[in-house]
Amino acid sequence: MYLAASHPEKHLDGTSPRERAEVARWMFFGCAHLGPAVQQIFAHTMRLPPEKRLPQVVETARADLDRSLKVLEQRLATVPHLAGEAFSIADISVAPILSAAPMLSIDLSPFGAVNGWLGRIKARPTWGRATGM
Repeated sequence: MYLAASHPEKHLDGTSPRERAEVARWMFFGCAHLGPAVQQIFAHTMRLPPEKRLPQVVETARADLDRSLKVLEQRLATVPHLAGEAFSIADISVAPILSAAPMLSIDLSPFGAVNGWLGRIKARPTWGRATGM
């Protein structure tokens, strides 16, 4: 939201009430569904000491993530960016969550539209500057 407010000429938060609602929808989706699932997988496969890791938590989180990725796949099969035609802060907020997939052995290969979208986001020069990748 800071980026959108700092660069209003780029319309990163949309140009109409409907576009702003779509941006918010997908940002909230990332925060409510994708982020928590990835965080649980990370915590119970890497961050916590081995004796505190719970395989059932990872299994549940992977199932939750799979359901969420199916929703994302449906969306990105119809539009190039989460909020529609234009790149937005929704893309900026969700892409980093899914960029952790390889490190966490999360298989995104069944989700072609998600993979294509993530590839386009990672190809942006700003991705490299922001992430150092």
